[in-house]
Amino acid sequence: FLAPFFQSFYSDGDLINGIQHVALNTPSRILNLSLGALNRSGDSVLDRLVDDLADDYGLTIIVAAGNSGNQGLGSPGNAFNVITVGAMNTQGTLSRTDDTVA
Repeated sequence: FLAPFFQSFYSDGDLINGIQHVALNTPSRILNLSLGALNRSGDSVLDRLVDDLADDYGLTIIVAAGNSGNQGLGSPGNAFNVITVGAMNTQGTLSRTDDTVA
């Protein structure tokens, strides 16, 4: 499966092959993926493949939430077996009432 990935820098197949390479050839069990494509379904082919790899190889996969603000999570950030992280702008204050999505 080779679909264009975010801005065509990567293909889904390249990403899956990279995760498999790390799982099979290194002792690493924690991966950080700072990439994504806007997909609101939560059940894309890429999401399911990343979920399967996390389960099959015992990986902890951390994925960027994306740069779309309130438009939704990017794929594979909306996969079920990943930890998705985002950022907030605190406006330099301690109060959370003025925080915004970074």
